[in-house]
Amino acid sequence: MKRSNSGNTMISEGRAHFAGFNTRELRCVGSGPTFVLLHGIFDSADTWSGLLATLASRGHSAVAVDLPGYGQADRRQPGPGLAQLDAFVRDLVQAEGASEPAVLVGNSLGGNLTVRAALDPTLPISAAIPIDTAGLGYRPLIESLIGRYSPPSALVSRIPWLDQIALSRQGVKFIARSLYAAPTTADLEAAARMATMLGAERGFASIATEGRAMLREMDGGFDTGEVPPMLVVHGRRDNMIPSSAALRLHRQFPGSELRILDHCGHCPQLDDPTLIAELITNFALRQPQQGQLRSSQAGL
Repeated sequence: MKRSNSGNTMISEGRAHFAGFNTRELRCVGSGPTFVLLHGIFDSADTWSGLLATLASRGHSAVAVDLPGYGQADRRQPGPGLAQLDAFVRDLVQAEGASEPAVLVGNSLGGNLTVRAALDPTLPISAAIPIDTAGLGYRPLIESLIGRYSPPSALVSRIPWLDQIALSRQGVKFIARSLYAAPTTADLEAAARMATMLGAERGFASIATEGRAMLREMDGGFDTGEVPPMLVVHGRRDNMIPSSAALRLHRQFPGSELRILDHCGHCPQLDDPTLIAELITNFALRQPQQGQLRSSQAGL
């Protein structure tokens, strides 16, 4: 792992290397364990900006990174992506948890990676908080766009105006409805940022291909095993993943806690960063002894 940083504001932006990938990180420095924040597919560290500001104002340490293949991070190598993302998260957690076990928080794809990392007993993780976790079922919209029922990429690539739709006003509103619980409270700038990444940088055909491949890799679910204290969070108004997925995850790990947020959508950190800050800090700070024990066992 290598890191460089610049900026003296409450939230600083810098560059770092984990598992051979160069990436961008957003960081606030405070006391206690570091909250490591992992975003979802086709998203970036910016999705955590509101939460980072809240954590910073309360004196907590946190870092959000662009996962390989997204945002300003290096692209992944051809072939299966989850193994590359696992290696990246492993290196990241080892670095952030070197002095005190980290709290791992992930949304969607990041939630899936959070659970996978939590199953690794060698990693210094004091608590795991997967949010609207991908890999345990999707709504028909996702299945039809990038899931098992989506059209072949060769067919999609022949429809050039799909990329323009993503960048249009209606495309931005569609993305906002997918991310937020209510369109009236959606941040259209955040939706436009994602629309630019989807429509301008890659094109819908490649997005559909990558999304289908990633969903297929995650469809295997999770291995069984012991995990650190886990809080499963899900927005009841998620238009991508039903809350039944959170119930499945909670039942697979009986010691976990479950919170279904009635007023949140697929990205609760966007809908209500203050509530998410309260949930993750209150849960994580109840678990110091378990985290220290897990960390010491990992060093044996």
